Amino acid sequence: MAEYRSGHDATAVAALTLAEAAAPSLSQERYGGSQIRGTAGFYRAMSLARQGMKADTRSLFNPTEAAMKPLSADNQNAFADGANHDDLILWLACKEAKALLAQPVPPAK
Repeated sequence: MAEYRSGHDATAVAALTLAEAAAPSLSQERYGGSQIRGTAGFYRAMSLARQGMKADTRSLFNPTEAAMKPLSADNQNAFADGANHDDLILWLACKEAKALLAQPVPPAK
């Protein structure tokens, strides 16, 4: 996430790919494996989007969004359905990625 925030998109893609690959070994719910994979996927999609790779971005974003735990139906309490802080990070990453994908794609560098 820090590489993405620093604008180092190629490095971010490499690091986030490794995080996603390592997450299945952390798949027990108490370690947040699914949230790690999802959050890494959204940040990787954002990194690809900033590099102008629209098709790759969509092919990563769509299944990542489909696989994540849905946001709580209670708009006043995100924790109502048993969500935790890792779920909130995942949902915020999804929201940020969705907003970035709605913007015009910059020319590839």
